[in-house]
Amino acid sequence: MNQRINTVFLLPLVLTLSMMSFTGCATLSPRSIADVPAINVEKVKMPVLKNIPGNQLNLNVMDNRDSMYRQNTEALQKELRRVITQSLKSKGITVNPSSKNSLLISVQEQKVGDYKDGCVKINGMLAIPDVANVYSDATSCFEMKSPVSTVSMGSDINESYEMALSAVFQSFGTNLQKLNPKK
Repeated sequence: MNQRINTVFLLPLVLTLSMMSFTGCATLSPRSIADVPAINVEKVKMPVLKNIPGNQLNLNVMDNRDSMYRQNTEALQKELRRVITQSLKSKGITVNPSSKNSLLISVQEQKVGDYKDGCVKINGMLAIPDVANVYSDATSCFEMKSPVSTVSMGSDINESYEMALSAVFQSFGTNLQKLNPKK
């Protein structure tokens, strides 16, 4: 009987400590819209982008998240520039600040239902002078809720950015194929 009482008191303590250590580890990785993602370039699906004169773009990245999430704006912009530049390069498109063709990517937080921390909305505008302005946006959430409560079990903001960027570029690819640029 005495041993059973010790186990009953010890079990909640062990569970609490293990949850604290799990939570502590989880916060070291980007989990919410306030964090800077570590985007895996291979997970961003970049289609062939046809009809971009000179295969060059001027890239601008804007952080339009609410001010409460913007403590790392420069790091976020740097990470997005890195991923977008590498993705474009893999399809033969160069980022050139003096190009007349312009790609603007804007990031903002977006609540979808009960999900917010693991959600991102990416807006994109591709401007090709004398040809077209192509718009695209995507919202992506990667957040898990407990099946027995409304508590969030965690989110992966990296995955959210990868999926949203992929959707934006897929839309650009589809719309660019429809253009008839000047020769």
